[in-house]
Amino acid sequence: MIPQSKITVYAAIAGVFGLMGAIFFYSTLDYAALESAEINLIDVEIINLNETNDEAKITVTFLITNTSDKTITVGMIDYKIFIDGDEFGEGQYSAMDVALPGRAVFSPNEQIPLKSTMIVEKSESNSENFEKLVNNGIIEISAEGILTTQTTWTVAESEFSTKLS
Repeated sequence: MIPQSKITVYAAIAGVFGLMGAIFFYSTLDYAALESAEINLIDVEIINLNETNDEAKITVTFLITNTSDKTITVGMIDYKIFIDGDEFGEGQYSAMDVALPGRAVFSPNEQIPLKSTMIVEKSESNSENFEKLVNNGIIEISAEGILTTQTTWTVAESEFSTKLS
């Protein structure tokens, strides 16, 4: 016969594992809401052109739409900018160092523009597209990357591809 104290210890351990499993299950309920967030490229603007160093400081603006019924935040947007199909540069919007309560909150069905700044240096591989962007030539601009969204319990990463309209 097993002593009562051992049964209590085993029951407590089983209870802790059961609680951990329940917390994990509850946290997975938000994945669909996080992955339903939409991202659109709405603006690419040169804010500073340094012709001496052949570099441009560019502001990239994404419109994030929360299409779910859960409140979410955006932790990070890792992206690459393409001009006329050629990779032009890469950048990142990050709020990962900001606590969840301090970030932009996306309530259900809300849209918020998020801006990111990147510096692009003119090189042999991007010189033609650099000149098109600087001289307002007719170009097609697109972005691809990973959108990281969060709720209190869950973090999800979604790949995206969007064109400037």
